Amino acid sequence: MTAPREERNRWTIQEAERLLMSLQGVVSARIVARPGGDVEEVHMLTTAEVRPKQTVRNVESALLAHLDLSVDHRKISVAQTTENGPGSLPGPRYPGPYRARY
Repeated sequence: MTAPREERNRWTIQEAERLLMSLQGVVSARIVARPGGDVEEVHMLTTAEVRPKQTVRNVESALLAHLDLSVDHRKISVAQTTENGPGSLPGPRYPGPYRARY
């Protein structure tokens, strides 16, 4: 006798991104998924508080443990910033196109 197959957990991108935002050192998180729900890319912006390799492991573990969602580590990209949060990120380095005043 085998155990009955469970229906795959349903999750939303917003729910997964909220989960990733709760991880230590995360400033921003974005998930790109196909219409069927397959994750194409996971983009993480973090502080230097957690090393990128550990962030990737944290992302894999959190998604699997909380949403039963398995994501290959090669689909997860991590960029680090010295800023602490979305409100403290600097604006564009250069202003928009030059506009002459008449």
